[in-house]
Amino acid sequence: MIKQGKNLKDGDVILRPVDSHGKDSSHFHSWKVSEVRYTKVLGVEDLKVGEEYGVWIHQEQKMLPYTLVAVDLDAEVCASWN
Repeated sequence: MIKQGKNLKDGDVILRPVDSHGKDSSHFHSWKVSEVRYTKVLGVEDLKVGEEYGVWIHQEQKMLPYTLVAVDLDAEVCASWN
């Protein structure tokens, strides 16, 4: 069975390519979910130019800090990576 993040519960066991020391690994290791935290989705009215936001980058499989440098409502939100 595969669960998406929104369906995870405390105590679930997941497989991640990270070893017990928190280092990236070429093999999957089992981890127990100790706490699930839900975050609010930010709307464009919540964003502030110059503020730093954590953005999940799927290719990296991690959250990275980005600073919002501009908002163009006709195109897309623009950010720079720290």
